[in-house]
Amino acid sequence: MESNVKVIIERLTAKDFTGLELLIEHFSFNILSAIHQILNRPEDKSLVDDVANESFYKIWKNISRYDETKAAFSTWTSTIAKRTALDYKKKNIKQQQLIPLEEKQAELVAQETVLFEQEGFMSLIDQLSEEDQLIFLSYYYYNDAPKEIAENLNLSTDIIYNRLSRGKKKLKEQLLKGVERK
Repeated sequence: MESNVKVIIERLTAKDFTGLELLIEHFSFNILSAIHQILNRPEDKSLVDDVANESFYKIWKNISRYDETKAAFSTWTSTIAKRTALDYKKKNIKQQQLIPLEEKQAELVAQETVLFEQEGFMSLIDQLSEEDQLIFLSYYYYNDAPKEIAENLNLSTDIIYNRLSRGKKKLKEQLLKGVERK
């Protein structure tokens, strides 16, 4: 581990504010980059500062949970920032209470509209992985093209289509389970 990182971790663990200052100085670019990957729409830009502050606070608060054998410090901090940004994005969508579909192929629209009209859609997508949640929100809420989503997440377009297909199947199963219980 790099000596700067060790010093930052030691000072954060000791709850020394210079550790926080060093964290911001050395890792703010990585953290902001991670946040911008998730909050990449113009309407999300107002959330970036709040997410960054919340991310730094979470790192400060949870530094004792960092395990250098599991991940590099930069990876750990970026993961915290991404998760925080995803939480903010989902919360923002819930607050807007919008149905995020435009005209698509008639058959698909009818099926997918049912998913978005369900009150529990956000709780449904919580069952997907964080990356799949981001793919769903980008595709269905923001109407991003699969190619654009793939570029933002450094994945292939085929993987995006595959994840959308598997995710829809999983959500459909969850909806059917919910209907059977009623």
